[in-house]
Amino acid sequence: MSFSKIPLYALGALMLAGCGEKSPNVTIPSGMAIQVQVYELGDDMVGKVLAQKNGETSVPQVLASHDCHLGIPTHYDASIKRKVAATGNLVCNRITTEIKGELFDNTGVVGVLNMLRDDTVTFVVSEAVNVK
Repeated sequence: MSFSKIPLYALGALMLAGCGEKSPNVTIPSGMAIQVQVYELGDDMVGKVLAQKNGETSVPQVLASHDCHLGIPTHYDASIKRKVAATGNLVCNRITTEIKGELFDNTGVVGVLNMLRDDTVTFVVSEAVNVK
């Protein structure tokens, strides 16, 4: 039994593209706080979305169960002397969704001052978005 090259390449491309992986298919409402554990620092922060521990199924728990990560492009705001952000890129199962919002440190202050790897930040969504 032999396969021609085109179907074999097509099958390989489908597997690499992640066909068959389920997406979260949730709507993130405006005002939703997403906790992120940062694992990459620099001009862009990248972190894993954390589930909230309140006992009920929530949007952050759904995102965390789908192994979603949030990339946050930051810039320095000299007026408050902190790194701030206006958008984030949510990646779930290799599908990227841009979300708008603000970055807060673990004390609830806008922006971040000094970040270390594994620190937690909060990204508060300013416009509702559907993640499919």
